[in-house]
Amino acid sequence: MQNTTTPLAKPVAVRRSALAALLTALCLLAAPAAFAVPTTAELEGVLTATGGAPAADGEYEITVSLHADAASKDLLWSEGPLKVQVSGGRFSLALGATKALDAAVLAAGERWIGVQVGNEPQLPRQPLRSAPYAVVAGAIGCVGCVSADQLANGAVSGAKLGVNFAGSSSKGGPALDVACTGCVSVSELKFDGDVDLGGNSIKAKNGTFSGDVVAKTITAGGFVGDGSKLTGVTLPAASCGAGKVVTGIAADGSLVCGAGAAALPADGLGAVSNGTLDAVYDESVSITTPQAIPDNTGSDLSLNLIVPDWGKAKTFTVTVKLSNSDPSTVRMRLLPPDDKKVGYTLCDPCGDGKSQTVTLTFPTPDKVKSGDLGAWIGKSPAGTWTLDVTDSKFCLPQVAPKLCSLTNKTDGTVDLFEISAKVLASSKVAAKATLQLQAGLMHTVATKAPRPCDAAAKGFTYFDDTRKALRICNGQEWFDLYVQAPGSKSNPAESCKALLTLSPQSKSDVYWLDPDGPGGTAPFQALCDMETDGGGWTLVGTVYGGDANNWNTQYGYWSDTKALGDVKAPFVDYKSPAWWTIDTSKAEVLFERRYDGKLKAQVKLDAACQKGKATFNALFTTWDTNIKCGTSAITVVTAPANAEGVSSDSYREGQSDGLGGKGTNGWCWNGGDSNSNTFKGHAGWNQSGYGCLDAGHLAYIGVWQKGDAQYKQVDIDTTNWLYNTTTAKTAVSFYVR
Repeated sequence: MQNTTTPLAKPVAVRRSALAALLTALCLLAAPAAFAVPTTAELEGVLTATGGAPAADGEYEITVSLHADAASKDLLWSEGPLKVQVSGGRFSLALGATKALDAAVLAAGERWIGVQVGNEPQLPRQPLRSAPYAVVAGAIGCVGCVSADQLANGAVSGAKLGVNFAGSSSKGGPALDVACTGCVSVSELKFDGDVDLGGNSIKAKNGTFSGDVVAKTITAGGFVGDGSKLTGVTLPAASCGAGKVVTGIAADGSLVCGAGAAALPADGLGAVSNGTLDAVYDESVSITTPQAIPDNTGSDLSLNLIVPDWGKAKTFTVTVKLSNSDPSTVRMRLLPPDDKKVGYTLCDPCGDGKSQTVTLTFPTPDKVKSGDLGAWIGKSPAGTWTLDVTDSKFCLPQVAPKLCSLTNKTDGTVDLFEISAKVLASSKVAAKATLQLQAGLMHTVATKAPRPCDAAAKGFTYFDDTRKALRICNGQEWFDLYVQAPGSKSNPAESCKALLTLSPQSKSDVYWLDPDGPGGTAPFQALCDMETDGGGWTLVGTVYGGDANNWNTQYGYWSDTKALGDVKAPFVDYKSPAWWTIDTSKAEVLFERRYDGKLKAQVKLDAACQKGKATFNALFTTWDTNIKCGTSAITVVTAPANAEGVSSDSYREGQSDGLGGKGTNGWCWNGGDSNSNTFKGHAGWNQSGYGCLDAGHLAYIGVWQKGDAQYKQVDIDTTNWLYNTTTAKTAVSFYVR
């Protein structure tokens, strides 16, 4: 480096070791307690030329500054340029001589010193050593002059300390003033009184209170709980008004209102269900049987049409079709349920005379002559509507021979009277998509039909608690619905009578029965007569005289428990398992006679005739002539039209000598002639004055043991009632109910 007018060949470097040594010395010089801390610091350094030799002797201008770090551009303190004498490359100067060192700058943290020679760039900064920081300690009058060991306990009061502290009025007592952040652990806190925050607030994520919370206003994003124990809550007294509902409560306590159900259109069900539900239906009732129109007789044709309560009408239409020799002379008036005097004049005249058949639809496209059918829009048209048709001119048969009747005094007919409407139903809803009921479906439960089964109720269902079945209306009568129909193989009935009770619509046919239930005889098929005398008859067997197979005890058909024949051919020799399984203790028996394959007669034997026998075959396993009944217990259900199959007219069922006739004693299940024969039994009736033992006068079905005098290889013998007949054509069937 050269003098101030000659640039240095190499930047001047400040020797850090010399500066450090100087600062150390200064620090040591501050030891005596009697001296005040100096406000200047001695700075020594060495200026060298480019080659490392000492700078030329002379006077140089040097500027010294303090910074926060080695590179920042901030200037915290600066002094100079100062004129400094350099000799042998060495120089020294007193920092703070012309501008005092700022204790606040030095106390704020580590500082770096920068040196600039003349206009040269600032030399690399060096960290400031400890000596200059002694300026900070000047406030206490000495640096390091008093140690902690030299202070007596309690010798320094709070008034002599220049810092904030937690004071106490007693040793170890509570802190009366805390001015610090994070200096006290929560575990060290214990409040012994209320905390008064003045106008300040508590801000916390959560709060748990074991006592009461008293507040002027509580604002929350949500409330958990049912609020059943809230007190002092004043609900707004206002309301939202018609058609609106409360959707919330504002901060000031007023109600927040929104559109309610009334805001929807009356038929808005489709809108809110995305089109899957609808309560709008097309309904109609009509009279379609032609009704004759009086021909100018002074009397009207009056037709009454009953409209059910469909709901409120969205459209309303009346249609009339009529035929008349001259509709231009016809007047029609319609009387609604609430007006049977004035009503509506539909048309007058009702045609132009060009056509003898007209179809009119009111109010569109045909206009009502007087009155407004549109008044029924929004109302229920339920009730009786009356159509009066008046013909004001005599007809001429030669003009309209098919319409004009002088004999009947009529001119044409009303062929259709119909009232139809599109209605908003009040009692039903249509599902236009698949209906999935996750919680189940409960039908109306009743002991009888809750409404008549008519056209308006078609499809209506309910659960009949008496019949224990779901019932559905087909528009005319009620039917039982079963998952497994009674009388099927998977759901056999106890008897035909039980089946008819479960399913009154059952027709005469072959059904599955299981009279003795599980564990007994296996279910079997049997023929059920569901028409005769109210139905419910189970065919147990048929005795037929037209084959070599007979029922005599040679085969044991009367008493054994083996089936015979085929239910598909039940009117030849046939025995159903019902013969020994169905309960006859309180049962009626139907005697049915056929001749040459044709039904001739049906006779009912009351339950008294069976004397409480448990099964039908029990009637033939014990000889008991008391198993009988008189004619009062016998009813002819179907009387024969002629004497075919019997010996004479008097032997026809219901006639004097026939079954149930006045000239007989009644019916015997066991009987015979014990004087001349070994008795084995028969079934039949005998003439008045004779008992069951008088076989010669019995018209019987033989039940004889082989070897008996009366035994023959036939089932039906030519006794009195069968003389002069072909017994091979005779069949007698027995039903039980």
